[in-house]
Amino acid sequence: VAFEDRHALAPQAPTVRFKLRARKSAGPDPYAGLRLRLAGDQTAVDLALDPDGSFDLPSQDVVADADADLILNKRKGGYNWLPVVRSPGLPEGMRRMGDLRLECEVLIATVKEELGLMKTAFINTLMLSTDWCMNKRREDVNIPSFAERPLAGAVLVEGDKRTALKVDSDPTVFIAPLADRRVADDALVELHYADPAPAD
Repeated sequence: VAFEDRHALAPQAPTVRFKLRARKSAGPDPYAGLRLRLAGDQTAVDLALDPDGSFDLPSQDVVADADADLILNKRKGGYNWLPVVRSPGLPEGMRRMGDLRLECEVLIATVKEELGLMKTAFINTLMLSTDWCMNKRREDVNIPSFAERPLAGAVLVEGDKRTALKVDSDPTVFIAPLADRRVADDALVELHYADPAPAD
């Protein structure tokens, strides 16, 4: 629902996919033998996983089962899952700001659903807004964005202007100025990976 409601942030992106992000505790080959299932009171669907842990959710009618949850055949604490929005035509290592903003909106919508009404209302009060991703009143609060591999650096590119972005102590996490509406949705973030892409 959040993807459709905020699709104008990334109008060329055909859909939102999802990716299991492995924590260090998942081991050296975290996706080997991994299986994923969507299960609930009225739902039982095996989900196809790409080699990198990416997957699609089934139709909204299936996902609408309020008690449905994603079930892994490995310890759940070794993984979290993130939305992935990609506008077509971008080169490797480039991310579009509108795509990052839409990823954030989908992620936060999921977090709010899991937190429930009371906890969400409490955080809304702390944030001074119901919009946690693009909160003009709390631009000091930054929702992180995620890279596929550890980063050596990240640079915001706006025409001829280049601005270095913060990379977290977790080098797969960077901080893009999602809340700063002076930064256009079509602005790009150039990711510099610490290591070359693994061979296929």
